[in-house]
Amino acid sequence: MNTLSMLMSENSNQQKNGAPMSPELRQYYLQTMGIQLWQQRLPADADTKPIQQPVPEKIEQSVAGQVEPELTDWISLDSAIQSCVACELHQSRVSTVAAEGSESARLMFITTAPIFDPASESALQTSQSGQLFSNMLKAIDLQRDEVFLTGLVKCQLADNRELRTTEILCCEHFLSQQINLLKPQLLVALGEVSAQHLLLTKKSIDELSTQSFHYQSVPLMVMHRPEELLKQPEKKRQAWHTLLQIKHILNG
Repeated sequence: MNTLSMLMSENSNQQKNGAPMSPELRQYYLQTMGIQLWQQRLPADADTKPIQQPVPEKIEQSVAGQVEPELTDWISLDSAIQSCVACELHQSRVSTVAAEGSESARLMFITTAPIFDPASESALQTSQSGQLFSNMLKAIDLQRDEVFLTGLVKCQLADNRELRTTEILCCEHFLSQQINLLKPQLLVALGEVSAQHLLLTKKSIDELSTQSFHYQSVPLMVMHRPEELLKQPEKKRQAWHTLLQIKHILNG
């Protein structure tokens, strides 16, 4: 069995429990795709030879010099997001948007990416979807400023195009550090793209929204994005059911 097969086999078992992709497999994908990683500076005399697709048991040692710095406060994290050049998105972004809402929230929503809508007060939702989102929160006795809303990707693009998997992967460590800083009681993936990426699955959002999962040891639920609910009002029944579950968990 080759290196990739061994990693995928091991990761398949983890996915059954809703666990995120293993660091080894994610490292393998990023390496083979030529994606730049956030690296610590090495001494001038350090060995900087490229990694040659190591076998699983040697991966941890061979990537020891490629560490994503742990950011221990929101200011440092926001600064790192603003200065990030890990993928091509930085060349065409309008701005960076780390998140919106409370940095002490118990509830964290994860959408896909910032959108470009000059008419909206939110950089993460259109004016119409933002209003619906606020009303959905009010229905379970929450205000917009009591929750934390962020995206898989932090760059706001003028064309609102679909994101590439490699771009999401390059931004994933920012999301992980947001979770570490916030320590939310519950995560909610908004939309199919967000849910499929976090859960490493190709299942439809209709199937995922009827189940509960964990991501980085935090309970995770899946719900349609407000934009989708505006286009498909028939999906609001399931969204309401999810909202009631969210309320129950927060009040439990």
